[in-house]
Amino acid sequence: MARQLDPVDRYLTRITRFARVDTQSKLLALVRAALPAELACQCLGATLAQDRLTVVAPSPVWASRLRYSFPLIQARLGESDVVVERLLVRISPQRSAKTREMPKPKAISDSSATLLRQTAETVDDVELAAALRRLAAHGRG
Repeated sequence: MARQLDPVDRYLTRITRFARVDTQSKLLALVRAALPAELACQCLGATLAQDRLTVVAPSPVWASRLRYSFPLIQARLGESDVVVERLLVRISPQRSAKTREMPKPKAISDSSATLLRQTAETVDDVELAAALRRLAAHGRG
């Protein structure tokens, strides 16, 4: 049985994709090299389209710091003959590996529950009295 050959454009697409990833990795390394250490590790990605550099930050705070560091980035990339006129910062929050557990509601002390029940009996407002009774039901006892 003859083996079917893959079209050439499939291989060219793969090569182009690998070249793009390699270029983006090198660009990210250049951008990070221009930044202070604590800011460099917060730069999650970098792409270049025409004269616009797009960088990715994990939060608005880091995005602002990256924007203020644009002259440093621009100078460093200029040394490597990469012309950048504009900066666009995107925010992409990192997902936490572990899921956050919801805190368990804390029970109030027995004395606080008793005090809430007593207060509910003396209040004229029916809705407030009902709310105080519901709150008192969260007592330990």
